[in-house]
Order: sequence, then C-alpha cells, then structure tokens
Amino acid sequence: MRSLVGGILDAVAGSPAKPPVPYAPTRATFQGAVSAASTSPSQQQVAAMGSTGTLFSIIARITENLAQVGWHLYRTAKPGTPPEHRVEVTSHAALDLWNRPNAFFSRQEFVESFAQHLELTGEAWWLVSKSGNLPLELWPVRPDRMTPVPSTQKFLAGYTYRSPDGDKIPLDLDEVVFLR
Repeated sequence: MRSLVGGILDAVAGSPAKPPVPYAPTRATFQGAVSAASTSPSQQQVAAMGSTGTLFSIIARITENLAQVGWHLYRTAKPGTPPEHRVEVTSHAALDLWNRPNAFFSRQEFVESFAQHLELTGEAWWLVSKSGNLPLELWPVRPDRMTPVPSTQKFLAGYTYRSPDGDKIPLDLDEVVFLR
C-alpha cells in the first residue's frame, strides 16, 4: 500500500526535490579569513563540534541515541478513561512525513541534525515545505541563519533565513518550527 504523503509527493513533484532555501552558496564568492569576532555565538557553537573531539563525541552520542528512539503516534484516550487507554496510530500522513522528512534525509538523519543544533546552541529550526496547507517535507536549518521578525501587533510577523550568500529569504510563521 502506497503512503498518502508518498503518493502526494509523486503527484506534485515534477522535478527532483530541492531544499526550500539554499544550503550552499549559489554564486562564487570570496569568503577570505573569517575572524571569530565576525561570527555569531551560534556559528561558533556549531563550529566547535567539528573542531573539538570531546565535544563531538558527546554530542554525537546524545543525538545518535535520540535518533534511535522508537517514535509513535497516539490518539488521545476517550473522555473519562485513563490515559493509558490511548490508541496507537500505525498509519497516518504525519508518520509518513516524520519517517521520511524529505528526499535527502531519513528520520534518523533529520533528528540527529536538528538535535545537534539544539544541544550546541539551545535552538533548533525546521522549515516546512507545503503544498497548500499540507506539509510535504521537513528540513533542518542552522540556527545562526534564522532570525525572528518581531511584530507590534502579532508578536511575530515571520522569520528571515540568511543564505550562505547573504541573501535574506522571508518565511511565514507556518513555514517554520522553532524548538528550544
């Protein structure tokens, strides 16, 4: 039996899947030497994992273990019944999305990626690619590339993603999941 999300992705996708925002530079740029003073604390924290063996080992162990958790989806118990009478849902579009967040990440890779950001910086960000109101893909993005856009009326107006080229890409509230 074909999954609901898989079928929708096949129907919607006319071209190979691609991330909703650039993950790598799209034009040739001269980066030069970047001083520690010009990088954000989040950038420094993410970079520390690659340069400090002990930190790498600790974060890798935590995130690999988190990614191996057996995730389940449940319907809430009927009113008046104990919570342990909830019913597990074994087939659902949300499970399909969680188990295959996008064409490039398995669930384990997705969880490890955002969990690294969460452990290193205290923040993790997901981008939600949609077709209409239906979420089709989840993408982890680096915390140092995301900026909330404040609003005097609604608290938040949206978010801005800064690409590796420095381009600012506006994102709506429903396109971003922020974890602390």
